[in-house]
Amino acid sequence: MYFHASRTRRLAKFARFAACALLAQHLFSNTASAGDFPLSNLGLYYRQAIVAADDRTYERLRSTIPYLVTRKYEAVSRVIGGGLDAPPSIPDGLYSILRLVAFGFDAKNPAAGFMFFGYRDGVCSSTGLAFPAEPLIGQVVSGQPQWSKSPLGQSTGDDYYACNYFGGSPPNGTQYLRAREDYTFRSPVRRKAVDGGEYDASPMSVSRNGVPWASHFWAYRLGLVASESDWVATNAAKVPELANFFKVPNPVNNIELVSLPPPRIEDDVVEFVNRVDFPAQRTGQFFYAVLASDKTLLDAQPNWTRTGQSFKSGGYVSVCRFYGGKNGGPNTHFYSADDRECAALKVIPELSYEGQTFAVNMPMPGTNADGTKPCPTESKPLYRLYNNASSSNGRYVSNHRYTTDRSEVAVAVREGWADEGQVMCVPQ
Repeated sequence: MYFHASRTRRLAKFARFAACALLAQHLFSNTASAGDFPLSNLGLYYRQAIVAADDRTYERLRSTIPYLVTRKYEAVSRVIGGGLDAPPSIPDGLYSILRLVAFGFDAKNPAAGFMFFGYRDGVCSSTGLAFPAEPLIGQVVSGQPQWSKSPLGQSTGDDYYACNYFGGSPPNGTQYLRAREDYTFRSPVRRKAVDGGEYDASPMSVSRNGVPWASHFWAYRLGLVASESDWVATNAAKVPELANFFKVPNPVNNIELVSLPPPRIEDDVVEFVNRVDFPAQRTGQFFYAVLASDKTLLDAQPNWTRTGQSFKSGGYVSVCRFYGGKNGGPNTHFYSADDRECAALKVIPELSYEGQTFAVNMPMPGTNADGTKPCPTESKPLYRLYNNASSSNGRYVSNHRYTTDRSEVAVAVREGWADEGQVMCVPQ
């Protein structure tokens, strides 16, 4: 959004500009968009990918194993609180998170769901608690799995595996406990990897016997990548059976994603322009279509044409979309991947929030030699332009353009557009 000078004044001006008809309102106010956006469930967060050992294995098995990906898309996590990290070597085909958090799934059918076995608890569960691979926001899964504590495991001092032993019969002296487990699947939040890269993740909050235990974060297209302790020391008096049996969570063992893997290309975001219905605007009014049905719809409208410009969508944060024409605001759509900007715009009554639309990456911390911000691996900058409608005395409607081409930015600036700089990163 154009926030130069005064953010508050800019938002007020944005909301003043009346709309002339783009098309019938239903064509744009509720249009579908890329991939699985807008999200009806959390499936693309909780689908844990299976990493192929090498490219040859990937080519051989990708048609028979859903969610198989190559090593380049592997998400690597590590302990960030100062605790003991797991060894770097792991079995082929397993995410590094499995060194730290124990859960299982059917390699040939991950969509069937997961069986969660614990997080650095110092105990083991042969039953675990199952939950779906596509949970709904707000859904709660509950159960009472049986946990076991082996004297053999206690003597090893093994602090990074969730269980003290794997397979076989439990040794003599093993203790058992049934604890009530409640898993709550929450709306995605914005997080930062160790290197500063941003990603969206759904927290899976775990409570045991009614007290908060830990939260595990499942990232968009990456699955489980981070965990945080929710344990409060004073709860030990409330649930002594847990405090005396488990290794209670500790922030020193918090886990975080190290860096973002390359983005997977999801769609082409195609630029359309309408110059017929907006004669006062020399360059016209622009709109960005993502889903194939949106493009087909616009291609059938005589007043809308493709400009020949487009960019790829794909990344690990979602783009929110707003529309002003429904509530008396400007007859335009606005896109942002900045979670703070999205939150600020949601409280403006003249703007209708239309949900998440497609995925991109956000710029990384720091500045390149040319003044741009670094993008995550295999991503490039996406720039935003504003048509300066706030200075037109109401002659035309607010509008924004998006491009990956700096030469296009220069042309638009000569035509009267304001350069709002780099706002996102999209696949190369």
